[in-house]
Amino acid sequence: MEKTGPILNSQIEIKKRIENGQIKWYGPVLMVFARPALAIISQGLVILLFIALKRSSNVYGQFYTADLSGG
Repeated sequence: MEKTGPILNSQIEIKKRIENGQIKWYGPVLMVFARPALAIISQGLVILLFIALKRSSNVYGQFYTADLSGG
């Protein structure tokens, strides 16, 4: 299969879009802050879901200890 056109996300095409003004300066800056914020929010929602279902053992895991008393 032959490639008939330019690859859309190649460095050359991205530079062309920046020069044409299709990509503004604030787009990448916004994504730098938005991605971690959305990750933290989604993790918080999952934790709240587990708390609402009262399944805290699923959030923290279960710990088993050996009985070393010998009796």
